[in-house]
Amino acid sequence: MSNSRYMVLFCLLVVPLLHFGGTPAHGFNLAATTVVPKGQSGCVTGTVVAGSNKVFNGDFSIPAGNGPEINPGAGFDSDLPNVGPDTYPYDENGGGFSIISTGVFTVANRSLIYGRPFPGDPRRAVAASQPYFYTKPNKDRSGNDIYGTKGYALLWTQQVTLTIGTTYNFFAYFNNMLLPSVGDNNFVDPQIKLLVNDVPAGDSIFVPETPDEWVPVQFSFSLSGEVGAQVPVTLQIRDYAAQRLTYAGDDFTMTGVNLKQCVSGLGVAFANLKPVDNGDGIYDIPFVVTLRNYGVDPLPITGVQVVADLSSIAQAVDTFHILNLSSPSLSVNSGFNGVSDTKLLSSALNVLHSGSTATITFTARIKLLPGSTIVGPFNIQVTASGQAGTEDSGSGGGVPIIVEDVSAPGLDPGPDDDFKDPVQDTPTPVYITPMKIYIPMVQL
Repeated sequence: MSNSRYMVLFCLLVVPLLHFGGTPAHGFNLAATTVVPKGQSGCVTGTVVAGSNKVFNGDFSIPAGNGPEINPGAGFDSDLPNVGPDTYPYDENGGGFSIISTGVFTVANRSLIYGRPFPGDPRRAVAASQPYFYTKPNKDRSGNDIYGTKGYALLWTQQVTLTIGTTYNFFAYFNNMLLPSVGDNNFVDPQIKLLVNDVPAGDSIFVPETPDEWVPVQFSFSLSGEVGAQVPVTLQIRDYAAQRLTYAGDDFTMTGVNLKQCVSGLGVAFANLKPVDNGDGIYDIPFVVTLRNYGVDPLPITGVQVVADLSSIAQAVDTFHILNLSSPSLSVNSGFNGVSDTKLLSSALNVLHSGSTATITFTARIKLLPGSTIVGPFNIQVTASGQAGTEDSGSGGGVPIIVEDVSAPGLDPGPDDDFKDPVQDTPTPVYITPMKIYIPMVQL
């Protein structure tokens, strides 16, 4: 299995574009397009969450104001009244929402209520944040009762511009504010749905009191129509627990509202085959690099590069040379020597198409130091990288989204859970042990 990490270049310049002047508009005349849901498990296998957040102020760091209206600069709208910052939205007063910035939040006469800052989610490149949106839906901003009438509370909505033909993941984090208790079954849990142009992700996701933690809710989708065209869409977060017939419960917080692209996952494996003993302490060690594009969208990974640093081997032997560097489908770097020049590929034009696999092979010819009978083991890994898209994929420009993977030993680069986890795992070493009696550490 592949140990992977993904480097994402964030584009801060897209924020004003996506903000639409700071006012999300209900009833905006949306361009004709169809939302194609792809499930509630995040980006599909083989792709990764990457790129900048298309949602403006998804961490609620820009205040919503003192209420009851919402500060237009906050960039979102809600059907719930704004009760002001750091304020408990009492049901008796119609409920509503508050942006909590105090970190830990408790209410004196409600001992089961406990809020805490969002710890972040490195797997999806979401930073920790202090503010969060706290809500207890009851009535809308016009004073109309939500329970049993509308059937849901519209917690949050915003409009963004997206690209047709690109897959996205819309996700946010929720925490049930009621501490687990003996009587927790008597309280109502929030039931969250994410929607794009009124198309729901699927069934409601319950946010229970146990385990008492921040829960990600996500919805991947694409837009059908003229591929590459830019279209405005409306995002919504709803709570369907508003159908309850009791006030007890449905206290919860949310933050980390994100909309990011799902781009091709890149996998790489690195293998050393059995060394060939040429006599007189000279060995030929064959190496194989295997690359794979696990993407499902038609966009390729471009500018593919592989870096292989073999200097630890070169420093431990008498002589070291690279022979027979080749690839059936990629342009190799004839200057690669594994020490001062560690790039295996020569051209930024190297492309790995969606779903395709490529290999690179070369041989290291070494001569052992006088009197030496064994060299190694060495912990050797290679790093592969490439551009899996741009922040405005399909429009012919924009800041690149770079994916990167550190090799695992063998001939199979994956896939594995690391495609949903951009955190780099502890590297798995490839051992090189040239001996007159060969004892393979990695049998291939």
